[in-house]
Amino acid sequence: MPNSIRAVPSDPDRIPCVLVVNAERRPLFWPTLYLTRSFAIPNAAQTSIEKVGRVLGFIYDWADAKGIDLDYLLLQGNFLSVDQAEDLAHFLKLGRVTQLWRLQQAAKAAKGSGANTSMKLGKLVVKPGSVARISRREAAVRIWWAAKYIEEMLLKRLGSMSLRLTATKELKELGPMVVQRLRDQAPRTSNDGVLDETLEGLPPEVEDRIDTLLHPDHAENPFSTRFLRLRNFLIWRFVFKSTGRRNEVRNIAVRDVDYANCRLSIRVSKTRPRTVAIADDTAEVFHEFVARHWSKLPKEARKRGMLFTTQKGVWLSLDAINLMFRELRRRIPGLPGDLTPHTGRRTWNDRLSEMNDALPIDQRMSPEEEEKVRKRLNGWSAKSQMAAVYTRRSTRRKADALSEAHAKGNLSLIDFTLAWFFVGTGVRPLQAKRMLMRDVIVYDGPSGKEITLCIPLAKGTDQTDQSRWRRRCPTVLADCLLAYLQLPSAAERSPDDPLFNFENPLQIGQRISHRGPARSPAADSPTQRAARARSANDPPPATAEQAGRGVVADSGPDPRRYWLIQGVRWQFPRHADSVGQTSPTDPETLARGYAPTQSWPACVVFAQTITM
Repeated sequence: MPNSIRAVPSDPDRIPCVLVVNAERRPLFWPTLYLTRSFAIPNAAQTSIEKVGRVLGFIYDWADAKGIDLDYLLLQGNFLSVDQAEDLAHFLKLGRVTQLWRLQQAAKAAKGSGANTSMKLGKLVVKPGSVARISRREAAVRIWWAAKYIEEMLLKRLGSMSLRLTATKELKELGPMVVQRLRDQAPRTSNDGVLDETLEGLPPEVEDRIDTLLHPDHAENPFSTRFLRLRNFLIWRFVFKSTGRRNEVRNIAVRDVDYANCRLSIRVSKTRPRTVAIADDTAEVFHEFVARHWSKLPKEARKRGMLFTTQKGVWLSLDAINLMFRELRRRIPGLPGDLTPHTGRRTWNDRLSEMNDALPIDQRMSPEEEEKVRKRLNGWSAKSQMAAVYTRRSTRRKADALSEAHAKGNLSLIDFTLAWFFVGTGVRPLQAKRMLMRDVIVYDGPSGKEITLCIPLAKGTDQTDQSRWRRRCPTVLADCLLAYLQLPSAAERSPDDPLFNFENPLQIGQRISHRGPARSPAADSPTQRAARARSANDPPPATAEQAGRGVVADSGPDPRRYWLIQGVRWQFPRHADSVGQTSPTDPETLARGYAPTQSWPACVVFAQTITM
């Protein structure tokens, strides 16, 4: 029998416990210890630990098939040989069915009963010579963790070895070579299996169209009964407006939705549990669904507490959620073929980038701040690189738009260079204003002309320190600057003249600030119009020009502020009063976010602000 894993249920605030067990269901000491030490942090993703645990089980399956006592070999014996490392890598590249078949054949050969016979595994019949392989990405991950584990065992042995000095010296030379040889067997994956940065979320108009049609009160809603309309609208909102993964949304219980404060607690998560905001109308739909439909489900279903069930109280499966999106693609013409639950996370991250870009340039989040926000709201760990992927994709889209506009003649070379200067360096308008002609150093490089930039460090307006830091200019920006410096207006300047001829940083910010197309209130979805008109005492809405530019209009010393979040305007004082706080009024706090208490997550305020 093969080795397997056993996950011990634990509280979300505690360290998950995953055991690697043998055929007798007894834990394997060293693999279990390795998992415990490597993931000894609260809120660690149990699914990730289980994946690593399975890889460790595969390693010991290979050793069992070869008749090797792996613990003795690694800690006291001659260690792995290069040939054994290559054979282990080959075993890890096989599908699980083929691995089990080889284990079965090894067991038959050991008993002398003859090998090379067919074996039935559940509904599958594996014939001799058949080989089931996994993806290159999965194989690379397995080999990477196997090398990591063997390297850890090598370090443990070298740290406590009591053998002769010559044996220690030989092991120091052989061990790293074997580990590296194992790593070299990992297939190159390129972008295979990794998030494709070219995959986009839904365009805003498509997202608004689906949101409008899925509203329970819409006449063209593709679902028949009121129960299905309310339930599926909530699934849509939790997936597309609250960064929920498919399995996270499936595991939402009724108690996880805070109707009064418009909060959703995602407890069961692939990565990290978190609390996110939901829109007012989403909370109202939740209230109607629970009061009029969920409360009438069979007692057993209500006792279980899961929010999303069938009309008979059966807990929804993952396939049922997939079916909902397949039905959307079938019943609503013109939807993209790749519309899936995970499209919601890409769409949400695209909207976050757009809201950040709509802010004045001096109030936008830096790339580092933007990554922290993404990690917090998407439930990624601090070491995750997924946030950087979405940030790079946002930068790529802006770069493509700049290049297209310049190629069509809609953007002058000066504006094109200025925009690329901010995209390529991430500096502030004040630093760009202080750049001098001599701060652009042109020299001959291996592939032609290259540029080094000397960028001022100071950010304060009264700062007198003119210290600078040097950085190599990105290739596209270097090409822009070389063309810019050849313009007659730039060629006539002296080394001490400004690089960009603007009177103040505000002019630079206004020159390149994003000004989206004006969006009239009539273009809003019924959900957005209802949110804007939910109170008869509300002041008149911002003009279309203000809404398009994302500016904050001056409406007196005590303006009533609304937050434009996920397409719905939120009245901040409503929530602030409940925690005894007042709304911030300074633009810097508004742009960076405001969180009065821990129960007020920062996700609510990382958005553009509009004063109505």
